Amino acid sequence: LCVYENYLDIFRPGEQQFQPDSKVFPDWDESLIARQRDGSQRPNWRVRRKGQPDFWTYTVCPARRLEVARPQIDQLFQAFGRGSIYIDVEGAVPLFDCYDERHPATKEQDAQFRADLLKEVKKRFGVVTTEALPQDFLAPVSEVGSYFSVFPYSGYGNSEFRIMPPMIPIPLHTLVWHGSILNQTGTGTNYYQSDPPHAALFGWLADTIDDKGRRIAYKLRGTAHAEMVSHDYITGPRVIVGPDDAFHCDDVQVSKFSDGTVVVANFASLPFRWHGGKIDSMDFLVTNERASLEIDCPGRARSGSTIEVAVTLKNTWDRTLSGSNLVLLGRGAIYSESPLMQEDLPDIDPGCTTVRKVNVDLPERRDESWFVASVQVPGDHPWEAAEIRGCSLQ
Repeated sequence: LCVYENYLDIFRPGEQQFQPDSKVFPDWDESLIARQRDGSQRPNWRVRRKGQPDFWTYTVCPARRLEVARPQIDQLFQAFGRGSIYIDVEGAVPLFDCYDERHPATKEQDAQFRADLLKEVKKRFGVVTTEALPQDFLAPVSEVGSYFSVFPYSGYGNSEFRIMPPMIPIPLHTLVWHGSILNQTGTGTNYYQSDPPHAALFGWLADTIDDKGRRIAYKLRGTAHAEMVSHDYITGPRVIVGPDDAFHCDDVQVSKFSDGTVVVANFASLPFRWHGGKIDSMDFLVTNERASLEIDCPGRARSGSTIEVAVTLKNTWDRTLSGSNLVLLGRGAIYSESPLMQEDLPDIDPGCTTVRKVNVDLPERRDESWFVASVQVPGDHPWEAAEIRGCSLQ
């Protein structure tokens, strides 16, 4: 469970109607609002309403936000206890100065005030999500950055700046902070823009409920804790502006992570060949340089029958795999809380292969199912590799 809060935006009375029990924005108080250099109240977000006039929210001064937030934090904590909370806006909106003599603040102080707010929330709830990647000064106090445009990686107004040659989009934030912060894109919204392969390429959270999202969820689960060690362009780089007036990549990119994971993302309009395999347009391939996993099972099987599933693990690293553990899970129609197979493996030398087999009784149910195999390797920097294979029950 994740609850939503916003301590930055404030509305004039009557401009926005919510349910009587809804309390997600501060009550109107003119003295709380940040002032610009000319003394005017600082606007933050333009709210567009169909059939009604637009209006602007105003900005609670960073020097006052923790004061405003504490009573609401207490109420939420009493209602939900520890868990996850999404603090909107803080990680996305640019730093600003407040010129109100009652509570002046510089950009440097703004950064510290925001960090103090998220620290307080983190202390009470445990897990903090904020909007955008987030910006660097909030990365140490955030677990998740949510809803942002891939270009140019942080801040509001992303769609106002066109990244065109000779400019090259480089994922600097992900290169620095991956492994410390989980990120999810704004897929499904019309404001935050990204292409389908971006989540896999950058090792972010799955952002769709389909085959691509399933592959990200299982094949990149362990990679969430790894460092992105490199990002490069196999073709291009090329960025275009599509009919939707949004940025889109039109090239092939590759990223590598400290756990050996390699992701090749094809943003181009034609299929791309990679090491003998084909990557369709707007698709991606996830491999691991240290270990190769293959699942051998029927693509279709009769419900209620018994099938054999074989898992092949090859050590493609230059070191011996010691103390590794192999797990096979059933998902979809064959979902089981307990592993279908779990085994501690003997040492596997470089270039060597081991095969493990198990008979699986299929349920009397016609539906899609998946086998998920993973090998966990212990050590000072533990890592894992995973593979997923579908089986349709007829």
